[in-house]
Amino acid sequence: MKHRYLNTNYWNDSYISHLDNDERNLFLFLFSNSYVTKCGIYELPDKYILPYSNIDLPKLQEIKKKFESDRKYFFFKDWIYVNNFYKHNSFSPTIHIAQSVKKEFDAIPIDIKKHFFADFKLKPMLSFNKGKDFIIKWKKDMVMVMVMVIESPSGQGGGHPMNEDVDPDSIPDDL
Repeated sequence: MKHRYLNTNYWNDSYISHLDNDERNLFLFLFSNSYVTKCGIYELPDKYILPYSNIDLPKLQEIKKKFESDRKYFFFKDWIYVNNFYKHNSFSPTIHIAQSVKKEFDAIPIDIKKHFFADFKLKPMLSFNKGKDFIIKWKKDMVMVMVMVIESPSGQGGGHPMNEDVDPDSIPDDL
C-alpha cells in the first residue's frame, strides 16, 4: 500500500479554495490515487477516473482542460503528469528509492515523455544520465543530486554510492 500525506493547508490553498467540489475532489484524487508513481507521471484511463470522481465524461474533460490551462496537471492519451509533484512530496534519498524512481521513469513510453517534455515544454521533475551511472535531480526548493556508480571506469564491478556536496547553481538545467 502506498501512502500520500496531505498537508492540512490543502483546504485553505488559494487555488483549491476557488475550485468547485468536483474540481477539488478530482484534483485530490489525481494527486493521491493508487496509480500515482514516485516520478509524478502515470497511466490512468478516464474509465478508471469516472467511477471514483462520480462525474460524467464531459465534465471530466472540462476539468482536465482547466487543470492544464492552470498548469496543475497535464494529460496525454491515458497518461497524467502531475506538475510540481516533488514540491509536495519528499522521498528518502536512498539508492533503492533512486533505482525505483528511475525504473518508473524508464517504463514511460517515449512518445509520452516527448509529448510532456517537448510538446508541452514541461521540464522533467527529475533527470537521468544515460547508461548505468545516473543522476537524479529533484527540482524543488532544495535540489538533491544522487550519483550512483554501478561499475568502475575499468568496467569491473565494485563501484559504490558516493556522497558529495554539490552547489545547485553549478548543475546545468538540461540534466
